[in-house]
Amino acid sequence: SVIFHRPPETFLHTGDGEPLPEDNPAVVQWRKDSKQIKLNETLSQIETWTNLMGQAIVQPAWVKGSELRLLVHAPYEVSVDQDPELPSEIDGAYVTVEIRQPLDSVGIRPTNVYATWQREDDDQWHMWIHDDRGNLRANPLFEDNISRYSRPGSGHPFVVFRREQPAPGGVFVPPDEALIQLALSSNLKLMDLDWVNRFQCHSQAVIVGHTVDEMPTLGPSRVLRFPDRDSSFSYVSPNPNLGELRESFNFDLRLAAVAMGMAPDTFEPQSSSRNLASKQLENYQLKLKRERAIPAYLSSLDKLWGSIKMVGDYWAGVTGTRVRYGDLELGVQL
Repeated sequence: SVIFHRPPETFLHTGDGEPLPEDNPAVVQWRKDSKQIKLNETLSQIETWTNLMGQAIVQPAWVKGSELRLLVHAPYEVSVDQDPELPSEIDGAYVTVEIRQPLDSVGIRPTNVYATWQREDDDQWHMWIHDDRGNLRANPLFEDNISRYSRPGSGHPFVVFRREQPAPGGVFVPPDEALIQLALSSNLKLMDLDWVNRFQCHSQAVIVGHTVDEMPTLGPSRVLRFPDRDSSFSYVSPNPNLGELRESFNFDLRLAAVAMGMAPDTFEPQSSSRNLASKQLENYQLKLKRERAIPAYLSSLDKLWGSIKMVGDYWAGVTGTRVRYGDLELGVQL
């Protein structure tokens, strides 16, 4: 993760790029919202999931009747009925997302519950809460199941973050299977190292010519007695080939780093790059990866801000406890 390796600086402006003063009511509201949605931690989670699973779907949500939150959904929690005109975009698509249910007192998860956002023929967006059989549930946001949310091109709050566009006709980007397999392989090799260190790092006592009843008692103050001249006692040291196992592990890590376009020793615990030129080259490669990914994240952040405004401004009018953002724009400095 190279985009949100440190918290981004955010500010509100009227479209001219000039930050509004911190005592502006809308800015005060945004600072409060940033803390509530845990902006920095959430953006880091979004990037991590995007790198691993190809994308992350983010939903600004109004919870507990008074708070704004960002819900981050994994691709396997979201079903998309694609927009025929823009199949790779999620804005005009019908979206169904699983509502995570807590376990009950005996550790059993209740029936799955879903939220579906869909546009009818009259261009009106609807939002239903239902179970996996289609039975409607009570809707805490819109009792009549008619969504009051509206933004250009969409009536649902979902925004997709991804580093690259999907294949033509698709909406999801495949996960980074190579990274997943690298993690599995690394875990297996660490288990092998642990097993070898646990069971083959000590010498093993070997006694020949003794019966079970004649087993000697070992200890620094004990005298070993042998019943006949063919008896023997010795310690045998194992040969676990730790060097070969570590080299095999490091080879996989180097191969994965090269495949990702990074320095070969990026993942190695003991890097071999010690001179300044090598370090500068490594940093340059990481900088290039970051610069290539920044435009996609900025575009998604812009859409996310539009969704945050849509949700926040609607509930500002309903509750009267918030300041509306109106036409203000969000500036982000990465």
